[in-house]
Amino acid sequence: MDRSQKEEVEKIELRSEEFNEIVSMVPYWFERWGIVVVFSFMLLILIGCWFFKYPDIVTARVDITIDNPPSSVVSKATGKIEKIFVVDNGQVCKNGILALLENPADFNEVFKMKNGIDSMSKLIKDNCPDLLETIGYTKLGDLQAPYSLFLKQFNDYKNFISLDYHYKKVQTIRKEIQQQQSYLVKLKYKSDNTREQLDLTKKQFRRDSLLFKQNVIAPSDFEKSQSLYLISKNTFESVNAELLTSEMEVTRLQQSILDLQSQKLEQTSQQLNVLKESLEVLSSRVQEWEKLYLLKAPMDGKVTFTRFWTANQDIKTGDVVFTVVANGSNNFIAKMQLPIQSSGKVKIGQKVIIKLDDYPYMEFGFIKASINKISLVSTNDFYYAEVNLPQKLITTYGKDISAKKELRGSGEIVVQDKRLLYRFILPFKAVLNKSAIE
Repeated sequence: MDRSQKEEVEKIELRSEEFNEIVSMVPYWFERWGIVVVFSFMLLILIGCWFFKYPDIVTARVDITIDNPPSSVVSKATGKIEKIFVVDNGQVCKNGILALLENPADFNEVFKMKNGIDSMSKLIKDNCPDLLETIGYTKLGDLQAPYSLFLKQFNDYKNFISLDYHYKKVQTIRKEIQQQQSYLVKLKYKSDNTREQLDLTKKQFRRDSLLFKQNVIAPSDFEKSQSLYLISKNTFESVNAELLTSEMEVTRLQQSILDLQSQKLEQTSQQLNVLKESLEVLSSRVQEWEKLYLLKAPMDGKVTFTRFWTANQDIKTGDVVFTVVANGSNNFIAKMQLPIQSSGKVKIGQKVIIKLDDYPYMEFGFIKASINKISLVSTNDFYYAEVNLPQKLITTYGKDISAKKELRGSGEIVVQDKRLLYRFILPFKAVLNKSAIE
């Protein structure tokens, strides 16, 4: 049978009614049970969509720290590290020196001078500046100029106190007053004598006046008596005038003493204020030097090196050199940045699933928490929420990660457990509502 004959036979067979009837006939059992199976499968899916729930979540970034968070020590100068005074993970005290940056000043001289400033400030405050002592430091770098100015003011004050001009001047005036008072005593004695002499000559003049009226004595004798009386009177008045002048001089000298004492107090206060100001300027410059070249611990705790730091290593302004973690037990707190979109769904008390960046949740699990507070207004397109955390950070896999004091991750806020069926219906509902509005 050749090829053309075979093709003809196949066409005849395919087009036969018996063959088509057999091929198109569906078994009865398959039709009946197929519908049942499909319907049952769809019913099971609908029942599952009703009973099974898929949570509606809002995702946000989470920062976890402690209530007394670690504090970073940042460099405020560019240069080299001259010396490191602590070791990694060592205990430090507040304001303890962690490192010294390279600078023109000698650290030991600056340190000694700083201690001297503290003691000098106390002496000046207690009004005991006479007990001040200074040392001529020569390796203070940028602090040399304010220190030299302070030394000059201190020497001026010291010379002013040691000269004690006002005291010496007062002593001299007091000697003058003593001399004047001695002279006053003599003048008073002389005044008494001249008064007695005046009384005598006055009496004699009165007698001679009566005798002259009675023509008993000659005019020359009367004139002589009158002359003696006038001379005694002038002498008495002259002595009294001198006495008054001397008393006024004593008063003037006493007033000079008061003026000198007032000037001494004023100039002493002025010199002391200038000394205080120069000391305050020096103290402020020392503080600026410390902020610039000394790295200090902001609190008691444990210091951690952010990098492997060594002496003579370059450092730049703004580099975080150390981190100090506070001692003692601390409570963990978490802050979330809620994006404005979908933030209206977030309510206080809702569950939060925190997945940490440092600890992959597939390996370590996640942390369960809840919303505690939500800010009333947004900032930079974010609302801020506070999250309640357990006292110890233990994941759902039982991993304790409390050792780290700063953690970051993402938080999934379970705003509502929606049924799967509702999720399928929700888009159709939105379309219908939109159509109804239009």
